[in-house]
Amino acid sequence: MMMQCICCGALVPQAQFCCQCGAPQKQTTLGDLYASWSTMHYRRLSKKGQDDYRLSWNVLRILENRPVVSLNLEDYQGVMDSIADSSYSRQQKLRLLIGCLCKYAQVRRIATPNYATHLILDGYRSKGRLIFSDEEIKRLFFYSQSAQGPYWEDAQIVMVLMLTGLRPEELFNVKKSDVDMTSRCIHAAGSKTEAGRNRTVPIAQPIKQMVLYMMLRHPQSPYLITSLTGCRCNLSNWRKRKFFPLLWEMGINPPDDPHRMVPYCCRHTYASLAKRAGVDAGVLCKMIGHADPKITEDYYIHETLEEMQREVDKVTRLTASITGVQPLTA
Repeated sequence: MMMQCICCGALVPQAQFCCQCGAPQKQTTLGDLYASWSTMHYRRLSKKGQDDYRLSWNVLRILENRPVVSLNLEDYQGVMDSIADSSYSRQQKLRLLIGCLCKYAQVRRIATPNYATHLILDGYRSKGRLIFSDEEIKRLFFYSQSAQGPYWEDAQIVMVLMLTGLRPEELFNVKKSDVDMTSRCIHAAGSKTEAGRNRTVPIAQPIKQMVLYMMLRHPQSPYLITSLTGCRCNLSNWRKRKFFPLLWEMGINPPDDPHRMVPYCCRHTYASLAKRAGVDAGVLCKMIGHADPKITEDYYIHETLEEMQREVDKVTRLTASITGVQPLTA
């Protein structure tokens, strides 16, 4: 097996000392490789892209002290299997990172195959196009208002997702400084799409008190969504430890299909409710940050907050008809 001398740069047989210049050799570890690769690669990525790779690295770093040339398919598969109960998407992102590191190692003349192409992924596949039924919405709404049970606060998070159309990762990144309770809106600072960046999302009346509770729940935290101790809440942990148990307790996700509904279903539900309520399609595109090619940018780019709130009030009225609870007008 060959390696590149760290002193003279010659491609030499793997050994403790270089056969060309005699310099002692230190084998490149996976941690060394990641540090070098990320320094170069992250310059081309958005913050969201960097965060995705960092989350994958937090899983893979169990191998960080191992020399790259000593790693084999079983090592990488073992790491992949450690998140077998996670989503298929999360496993795909881990495989992508492994592939990037293997290819970068080859560029660095470190002899290693691209093991990513041989990895087996068996995480559950998201069914993000499903939407919550009216009966399920009603059930979640009343549970979120009960202030009882282990997951009522998490039901409030679900309702906020469902009545704002925010992507889950967007809501969990919202800071309290991004929320304007006087104007009744949330400023979404980041998204995976250009259309979704720096947009304003009105707060519908049914969730106004929920958002206010989140603002006051842990005053010392800068983030809107917090853990029980007031720390920033991790979306992946919340999804696994709170969201799925909540839906199981509500009878929404059955035992034989515990991941039937996922957090992203809330966004699809919002779009469905807005369409049923007759929300203007152009305004909806701007609120949810989804660039519809059928609608020109000039049609919706200049909508005001007051105009958006009038459209959101249509969703409020539909929600009231579903839950049977009339919202406060104040």
